[in-house]
Amino acid sequence: MKLLELTWDVSSNTIFIPLSFLQKQLTKRQILRIVASIYDTLGLVSPITVVAKIFLQSLWKDHLRWDKLLLEDQQKHEMAQHHLVLDLTIPRTPTCIPSTHSLFERLTTSHIHGRLATCLLCRGIPSNRTWTRCDVKLLMGRTRLAPLHNTVTIPRRELSALALGATLMSHLNKQLNVTVSQQHIWSDSKTALQWSKTSGNLPIFIQNRVKTIKKNAPNAVL
Repeated sequence: MKLLELTWDVSSNTIFIPLSFLQKQLTKRQILRIVASIYDTLGLVSPITVVAKIFLQSLWKDHLRWDKLLLEDQQKHEMAQHHLVLDLTIPRTPTCIPSTHSLFERLTTSHIHGRLATCLLCRGIPSNRTWTRCDVKLLMGRTRLAPLHNTVTIPRRELSALALGATLMSHLNKQLNVTVSQQHIWSDSKTALQWSKTSGNLPIFIQNRVKTIKKNAPNAVL
Protein backbone atom coordinates (compact mmCIF):
# COMPACT_ATOMS: atom_id res chain seq x y z
CA MET A 1 0.00 0.00 0.00
CA LYS A 2 1.14 3.56 -0.73
CA LEU A 3 1.18 6.22 1.99
CA LEU A 4 2.44 9.67 0.97
CA GLU A 5 4.11 7.95 -2.00
CA LEU A 6 6.04 5.68 0.39
CA THR A 7 5.55 1.93 0.59
CA TRP A 8 3.58 0.91 3.67
CA ASP A 9 3.63 -2.69 4.81
CA VAL A 10 0.27 -3.02 6.54
CA SER A 11 1.06 -6.38 8.15
CA SER A 12 4.13 -5.09 10.01
CA ASN A 13 2.96 -1.45 10.11
CA THR A 14 6.23 -0.17 8.73
CA ILE A 15 7.12 2.40 6.11
CA PHE A 16 10.14 1.55 4.01
CA ILE A 17 11.98 2.91 1.01
CA PRO A 18 13.35 0.37 -1.48
CA LEU A 19 16.53 1.43 -3.26
CA SER A 20 17.24 0.11 -6.72
CA PHE A 21 20.22 1.10 -8.84
CA LEU A 22 21.30 0.46 -12.39
CA GLN A 23 24.09 -2.07 -12.77
CA LYS A 24 24.98 -1.56 -16.42
CA GLN A 25 27.00 1.12 -18.15
CA LEU A 26 26.21 4.46 -16.58
CA THR A 27 26.20 8.09 -17.67
CA LYS A 28 25.88 11.32 -15.70
CA ARG A 29 22.28 11.62 -16.87
CA GLN A 30 21.45 8.14 -15.51
CA ILE A 31 23.10 8.89 -12.17
CA LEU A 32 21.05 12.07 -11.83
CA ARG A 33 17.87 10.15 -12.69
CA ILE A 34 18.65 7.54 -10.03
CA VAL A 35 19.26 10.14 -7.33
CA ALA A 36 16.17 12.17 -8.27
CA SER A 37 13.94 9.06 -8.32
CA ILE A 38 14.43 8.35 -4.59
CA TYR A 39 11.45 9.81 -2.74
CA ASP A 40 12.56 10.22 0.85
CA THR A 41 10.60 13.01 2.52
CA LEU A 42 11.76 12.10 6.04
CA GLY A 43 15.44 11.77 5.17
CA LEU A 44 15.60 8.16 6.35
CA VAL A 45 18.11 7.13 3.68
CA SER A 46 20.04 10.40 3.61
CA PRO A 47 23.32 8.67 4.60
CA ILE A 48 23.03 6.71 1.35
CA THR A 49 21.66 9.31 -1.04
CA VAL A 50 24.20 11.93 0.01
CA VAL A 51 27.00 9.61 -1.14
CA ALA A 52 25.38 9.41 -4.58
CA LYS A 53 25.02 13.20 -4.63
CA ILE A 54 28.71 13.64 -3.84
CA PHE A 55 29.63 11.29 -6.67
CA LEU A 56 27.35 13.23 -9.02
CA GLN A 57 29.03 16.44 -7.88
CA SER A 58 32.42 14.93 -8.72
CA LEU A 59 31.21 14.24 -12.27
CA TRP A 60 30.42 17.94 -12.62
CA LYS A 61 33.93 18.78 -11.44
CA ASP A 62 35.29 16.49 -14.16
CA HIS A 63 33.13 18.28 -16.77
CA LEU A 64 31.71 14.96 -17.94
CA ARG A 65 29.06 15.26 -20.65
CA TRP A 66 25.52 14.12 -19.92
CA ASP A 67 25.47 11.02 -22.11
CA LYS A 68 29.13 10.08 -22.07
CA LEU A 69 29.84 6.75 -20.40
CA LEU A 70 31.64 6.90 -17.09
CA LEU A 71 35.35 6.18 -17.10
CA GLU A 72 36.41 2.76 -15.86
CA ASP A 73 37.50 3.96 -12.42
CA GLN A 74 34.32 6.04 -12.06
CA GLN A 75 32.24 3.03 -13.07
CA LYS A 76 33.95 0.83 -10.47
CA HIS A 77 33.42 3.46 -7.77
CA GLU A 78 29.73 3.78 -8.59
CA MET A 79 29.16 0.02 -8.77
CA ALA A 80 30.92 -0.50 -5.43
CA GLN A 81 28.58 2.00 -3.78
CA HIS A 82 25.48 0.53 -5.39
CA HIS A 83 26.23 -3.09 -4.52
CA LEU A 84 26.20 -2.13 -0.85
CA VAL A 85 22.60 -0.92 -1.01
CA LEU A 86 21.13 -2.89 -3.91
CA ASP A 87 18.48 -4.65 -1.83
CA LEU A 88 18.47 -2.40 1.21
CA THR A 89 15.26 -1.13 2.74
CA ILE A 90 14.97 1.13 5.77
CA PRO A 91 11.99 0.21 7.98
CA ARG A 92 10.26 2.74 10.16
CA THR A 93 7.37 2.13 12.53
CA PRO A 94 5.15 5.20 12.96
CA THR A 95 4.58 5.79 16.67
CA CYS A 96 3.38 8.64 18.83
CA ILE A 97 4.47 9.96 22.20
CA PRO A 98 1.66 9.88 24.80
CA SER A 99 0.06 13.21 25.66
CA THR A 100 1.04 12.62 29.30
CA HIS A 101 4.72 12.93 28.35
CA SER A 102 6.73 16.13 28.11
CA LEU A 103 8.29 16.55 24.67
CA PHE A 104 11.97 17.46 24.33
CA GLU A 105 13.60 18.04 20.94
CA ARG A 106 17.24 17.24 20.25
CA LEU A 107 18.75 18.58 17.03
CA THR A 108 22.21 17.42 15.94
CA THR A 109 24.13 19.10 13.14
CA SER A 110 27.49 18.43 11.56
CA HIS A 111 29.71 18.99 8.55
CA ILE A 112 32.04 16.26 7.33
CA HIS A 113 33.78 15.72 4.00
CA GLY A 114 31.69 18.28 2.14
CA ARG A 115 28.37 17.19 3.63
CA LEU A 116 26.06 19.26 5.79
CA ALA A 117 23.86 16.97 7.86
CA THR A 118 21.22 17.36 10.53
CA CYS A 119 18.67 15.16 12.24
CA LEU A 120 15.89 15.98 14.67
CA LEU A 121 15.04 13.63 17.53
CA CYS A 122 12.18 13.89 19.99
CA ARG A 123 12.29 12.54 23.50
CA GLY A 124 9.19 11.87 25.54
CA ILE A 125 9.56 11.96 29.31
CA PRO A 126 6.70 11.02 31.67
CA SER A 127 5.19 13.98 33.51
CA ASN A 128 6.11 12.44 36.87
CA ARG A 129 9.77 12.66 35.79
CA THR A 130 10.45 8.96 36.25
CA TRP A 131 13.39 8.17 33.99
CA THR A 132 12.77 4.45 33.82
CA ARG A 133 11.21 4.82 30.39
CA CYS A 134 11.93 7.55 27.86
CA ASP A 135 10.77 7.27 24.27
CA VAL A 136 13.27 8.65 21.75
CA LYS A 137 12.18 8.90 18.11
CA LEU A 138 13.80 10.11 14.91
CA LEU A 139 11.51 12.72 13.38
CA MET A 140 13.38 13.82 10.29
CA GLY A 141 16.80 14.21 8.72
CA ARG A 142 18.31 16.44 6.05
CA THR A 143 21.57 16.62 4.11
CA ARG A 144 23.06 19.18 1.78
CA LEU A 145 26.31 19.37 -0.12
CA ALA A 146 28.77 22.12 0.68
CA PRO A 147 29.87 24.43 -2.18
CA LEU A 148 32.59 23.10 -4.46
CA HIS A 149 34.91 26.05 -3.88
CA ASN A 150 37.18 25.88 -0.85
CA THR A 151 36.80 29.49 0.25
CA VAL A 152 34.28 28.53 2.95
CA THR A 153 36.06 27.51 6.16
CA ILE A 154 35.10 24.51 8.29
CA PRO A 155 33.52 26.62 11.09
CA ARG A 156 31.41 28.45 8.50
CA ARG A 157 30.24 25.15 7.06
CA GLU A 158 29.38 23.97 10.55
CA LEU A 159 27.38 27.17 10.99
CA SER A 160 25.57 26.44 7.72
CA ALA A 161 24.68 23.01 9.10
CA LEU A 162 23.28 24.70 12.21
CA ALA A 163 21.14 26.98 10.04
CA LEU A 164 19.92 23.98 8.04
CA GLY A 165 18.97 22.20 11.26
CA ALA A 166 17.19 25.22 12.75
CA THR A 167 15.13 25.59 9.57
CA LEU A 168 14.23 21.90 9.71
CA MET A 169 13.18 22.21 13.37
CA SER A 170 10.97 25.22 12.67
CA HIS A 171 9.33 23.59 9.64
CA LEU A 172 8.58 20.36 11.47
CA ASN A 173 7.16 22.08 14.54
CA LYS A 174 4.75 24.04 12.35
CA GLN A 175 3.59 20.83 10.67
CA LEU A 176 3.21 18.83 13.88
CA ASN A 177 1.58 21.63 15.88
CA VAL A 178 2.72 20.21 19.23
CA THR A 179 3.91 21.79 22.46
CA VAL A 180 7.64 21.33 22.99
CA SER A 181 8.95 21.63 26.54
CA GLN A 182 12.57 22.24 25.57
CA GLN A 183 14.77 22.39 22.48
CA HIS A 184 18.46 21.56 22.33
CA ILE A 185 20.79 22.05 19.37
CA TRP A 186 24.10 20.20 19.30
CA SER A 187 27.16 20.86 17.16
CA ASP A 188 30.78 19.75 17.45
CA SER A 189 31.99 23.22 16.45
CA LYS A 190 32.48 25.57 19.41
CA THR A 191 33.15 28.43 16.98
CA ALA A 192 29.82 27.96 15.18
CA LEU A 193 27.97 27.73 18.50
CA GLN A 194 29.64 30.92 19.74
CA TRP A 195 28.69 32.75 16.55
CA SER A 196 25.08 31.62 17.03
CA LYS A 197 25.00 33.29 20.45
CA THR A 198 26.60 36.53 19.27
CA SER A 199 24.53 39.65 18.66
CA GLY A 200 27.37 41.94 17.60
CA ASN A 201 28.65 42.84 14.14
CA LEU A 202 29.66 39.81 12.09
CA PRO A 203 30.66 39.20 8.46
CA ILE A 204 27.65 38.99 6.13
CA PHE A 205 27.99 35.23 5.53
CA ILE A 206 27.98 34.50 9.26
CA GLN A 207 25.39 37.16 10.07
CA ASN A 208 22.83 35.75 7.62
CA ARG A 209 23.08 32.24 9.06
CA VAL A 210 22.96 33.46 12.64
CA LYS A 211 19.75 35.34 11.78
CA THR A 212 18.31 32.13 10.32
CA ILE A 213 19.15 30.20 13.48
CA LYS A 214 17.71 32.82 15.83
CA LYS A 215 14.59 33.22 13.71
CA ASN A 216 13.79 29.50 13.47
CA ALA A 217 15.00 28.37 16.90
CA PRO A 218 14.76 31.39 19.21
CA ASN A 219 14.18 29.33 22.35
CA ALA A 220 16.66 26.55 21.67
CA VAL A 221 19.54 25.84 24.03
CA LEU A 222 22.84 25.81 22.14
